[in-house]
Amino acid sequence: MDIIEANRSYERWMNEYVQTVRSDLVYKHRLMAHPKNPFPFFRATFFRWLQIWPKICPELAKAPTCHAIGDVHIENFGTWRDSDGRLCWGMNDFDEADLYPFTIDLVRLAASVGLAHSIKSIKRSLPKACAAIELGYRNNLERGGRPMVLEEKNRHLRRLAFHQAREPNRYWKKMSRLLELEPIRPPSELKKLLRSMAPKHLKEVQFRRRPQVGMGSLGRPRYIMLAQWDGAWIAREAKAIVPPAKYWLNEKDPPEGTLPAQKILEKSIRCPDPFLHYGRHWVNRRLAPHCGRIELTQLVGHDAEIRLLAAMGQELANVHLGSGKETAAISHYLGRLPKDWLVTAAEEMLRILIGDWRIYGEKVRKKVPPSAAE
Repeated sequence: MDIIEANRSYERWMNEYVQTVRSDLVYKHRLMAHPKNPFPFFRATFFRWLQIWPKICPELAKAPTCHAIGDVHIENFGTWRDSDGRLCWGMNDFDEADLYPFTIDLVRLAASVGLAHSIKSIKRSLPKACAAIELGYRNNLERGGRPMVLEEKNRHLRRLAFHQAREPNRYWKKMSRLLELEPIRPPSELKKLLRSMAPKHLKEVQFRRRPQVGMGSLGRPRYIMLAQWDGAWIAREAKAIVPPAKYWLNEKDPPEGTLPAQKILEKSIRCPDPFLHYGRHWVNRRLAPHCGRIELTQLVGHDAEIRLLAAMGQELANVHLGSGKETAAISHYLGRLPKDWLVTAAEEMLRILIGDWRIYGEKVRKKVPPSAAE
């Protein structure tokens, strides 16, 4: 199955769980086919990674399994406020979280850094980046994990949180543009869900679709509630949930009830975001200027890249440690790996994925429909 067939198959499968938004899929395909930037393609095709990973890295694919993110990349980290109002940093998206070999998270993060380096968003070479990621991971695994709180420590991460792109006036000006879109009447269940996440006594409550957001989740319905509360904006979002892509690959039905993401989120070593919740059908979160994903453009020129990459490795360990006893097997397995294992695996995966990106781009630019949606 080539990338065109895989994309069609995956999107047909996704449509079995949610009514996909055609305009968002068309937009997604255009971004995936960008002739100079493979990063959107990388972010949008975790399903393809799962397909080729066991063939390219067969030994690593047999590594000990644990609670893992799966769809890890350098843009899948962000900030939130914990229940005490403290600013925290860590993994931003658990949509594909499930049981995987622990190595998949490390290799995918390293591969994404290699791509970021190729488009000059990250200065550090892949070998140096991999060394930092692995060091952060190993050290945090050994000490049993540590949440990343940005109050009195982690100044290099705090600077990212307060990047000019997240300045409140700028943020709410962009968010309020959604009010120019056509108002919607969400289903009563969804409306109730969004309102339950917000304070009482709201004014000017408005509901809209939130189009063209994300990459891997583009095409899924996404709704936002904007309202005035005590003289200023607040926002809450609900995004439709699709089971992890591993169930597409294995042609198996997902487990009954709530998907693994919520359990993995709760078991991870972190100061949790009280507004983030994965239910059976929707993932809900609060949207605010300093709460959300940190984009690649905000990383350009960051003066502490090595510390940032080490922190990303540390956060992967925070998630994996939620598995409990499996971490001893992880440490033992890591000790047996050759020195350059992470660089080699990332380069091999990138070689195949770049080939897929080129094939996909050529097909799309020749007007061949990349999915059943077009």
